[in-house]
Amino acid sequence: MQHQDGGGNDPSNPYRLYLNYGLFEYPERVRIWDLQLDTWYFDMDEQLGRMERQAGPVIREGGGRYLWQQLAAFRDAFAPVARLHPVAQINYQEREPIPAGYWASAPLESEAAFVRAVETGFRSRDHILQGGYVVWEGRAVVRDNNRDFVEHWLPDMGFTRLYAGLDGKPLRELSQGQPVQWRAPVFMNFVSLFRRDNRDVLAVARAQWRRLRSLDPTATVDLGESSPAKLIVALADPPSGTPSDNRDLYEFNAPRLRAAIAKWEQATGHPFQWATSLDG
Repeated sequence: MQHQDGGGNDPSNPYRLYLNYGLFEYPERVRIWDLQLDTWYFDMDEQLGRMERQAGPVIREGGGRYLWQQLAAFRDAFAPVARLHPVAQINYQEREPIPAGYWASAPLESEAAFVRAVETGFRSRDHILQGGYVVWEGRAVVRDNNRDFVEHWLPDMGFTRLYAGLDGKPLRELSQGQPVQWRAPVFMNFVSLFRRDNRDVLAVARAQWRRLRSLDPTATVDLGESSPAKLIVALADPPSGTPSDNRDLYEFNAPRLRAAIAKWEQATGHPFQWATSLDG
């Protein structure tokens, strides 16, 4: 796939207009090049915020149903802006100290299928649930390369985690049925589409890339551990006529996201704790 930039593109390097395109292992498979990343950008796994959930079970009996309820509440609230992957990934805990444990897949086609898969995933009744996550694609208004506003489903826009607060709790007590506090953080690669003004972030990222490419014109990925542009993908130079901020896309997208969050809060009875400001 080649980025369309009005005829000035080098066919031998179709991504040359972008910062950090080497972040993607196979950039030719990435479906954002035909969108106008001028006042917004890709930033891998940026946290939108999280919700503290009520205490719930981490054992085989009741754990799967609890997870289903949490994922279903998110799915229903976010339906206008997010489409969940059909399969969630579930993490189990088998011993102390807490390691990565092991994983199983659980389809989201129905509550019965999901609960059955979660319960089947237990390798022992002494093990507990550590958490899980589901990836989703997101619907937003963007500009295409003709500068027209279009509704677009962005693949792998984000993911939602569920994890149990296991710190300091003996596994033997948890495996006997003690409920624990659960948390649900939400991560997005395109939070910038919903933010009013991304100028400060983009200015820093572009300045960093000017420096990097003055040192190595062939650089495609920023390897600096603490670099301010390490995970950001955007146009290196916005075309003439680009708005000064992101207000037009913000006015389309932010109300939808806020409405989804509000519906999620209403369904669960818990407030969402924002980790990023949309108005900043």
